[in-house]
Amino acid sequence: MEVLSAFTGVLHVPNLSQPEHVLAVLEESDAFSKRDLAKIQNELRGAKIFIGIKKLLALVDMVKQTDEEYRVFKFLTKMQEEGGLDLGTTIQ
Repeated sequence: MEVLSAFTGVLHVPNLSQPEHVLAVLEESDAFSKRDLAKIQNELRGAKIFIGIKKLLALVDMVKQTDEEYRVFKFLTKMQEEGGLDLGTTIQ
């Protein structure tokens, strides 16, 4: 299954590493309310972020299938599980 041959070009995008970059994508996705975006912004403050746009968009699609009240938790949890987010809260 050669999907790439269906497209005329490949666009390489560097991984997102700033909270404001992730938030810009989330705002455009319409998956989160303003209140939820504020919660996510608060959680991302000071965190280490390194995630590709394709993976981030896949997480957003997955989170859209979750009940709204659990979306923020699910999104942040999946970001950590995928290695795209380090909140620095590991237990020793």
